[in-house]
Amino acid sequence: MSAAQKIHFEEQSTECPFNEREIEVIKWAAEGKTAGETGLIMGISQDIVRTITQRAGYKINAYNKVNLVAKSLRNGWIA
Repeated sequence: MSAAQKIHFEEQSTECPFNEREIEVIKWAAEGKTAGETGLIMGISQDIVRTITQRAGYKINAYNKVNLVAKSLRNGWIA
């Protein structure tokens, strides 16, 4: 079995599971912004940014922020 065959991508719904605030936070994460930087940009605390990121990740079974961004890009939920 090749390495490519070992990789399993979960099938996700094509309907975006995120609300507008979650999408904005994920987009800033995709740009490389930290929770603190995103909070300053959005006018919210970094703790709220972390909570939004965590809840968005739970919705799609992402195990960290990088995985959240990757799955979101792959499914077309952010651009």
